[in-house]
Amino acid sequence: MDIRPYKRLAALYDKDWGGYCLQYLKLIDYIIEKYKFVPKSILDIACGTGNLLAKLYDQKYNVIGIDVTPEMIEIAKNKYPYIKFHIGDMCYVDLKTKVNLITCAFDSLNYIRDDNKMDKTFKNIYKHLHPDGFFLFDINTPILFENRHYGIINHEYKGKKFEQILTYNRKSKIAKTVFHFENGELEEHIQKAYTRDNMKTFLMKNKFKIMDTFEDFDFNIANKYSSRIIFITCKK
Repeated sequence: MDIRPYKRLAALYDKDWGGYCLQYLKLIDYIIEKYKFVPKSILDIACGTGNLLAKLYDQKYNVIGIDVTPEMIEIAKNKYPYIKFHIGDMCYVDLKTKVNLITCAFDSLNYIRDDNKMDKTFKNIYKHLHPDGFFLFDINTPILFENRHYGIINHEYKGKKFEQILTYNRKSKIAKTVFHFENGELEEHIQKAYTRDNMKTFLMKNKFKIMDTFEDFDFNIANKYSSRIIFITCKK
């Protein structure tokens, strides 16, 4: 039986993937130091189970989280009931407010496979930012999918086993990840690979200025061989 993305995986997310977003704390420290930019309010898009926002809340920031998956938001609310979480699609959500900083971690934008929707997403993010606000995000490039996205990874959590099956189509730049659970459920995740130039086109069209691009959280400069690109951008 096929189920939608993160319906089942949400409960297992923190075991293997939930800590990745915490690396964004380094990016926030970076823009504070380099650009003398101290955000008063932060929105985390595709916030998952809320781990990044919890750390930022502890640092006295005003924080908000949105995620399209109800199961993720339910877990986030149970873990961190003092934080405002909303179910919403990053392309269409309207929070009726503006923030100083928006983050979108762990290649969440790769889940958008349509250029028109990507364009609308950037427009919507722009709308939610104060003037001179920052937008931080990362993407997986074709290099990553070509070199790493194949084969089967076996997982076990609390005595339950499941498989993560990876495939990639170089022509369409579509990557598929199928989680196969013991009860026969299949949860399929589909992403599209983007290059730096792809993202630059969307950003420039929607009036974002690229401040920095890195290939890792050690702040090594991104290049054409980078498997992941981290973008630090600013609303013009």
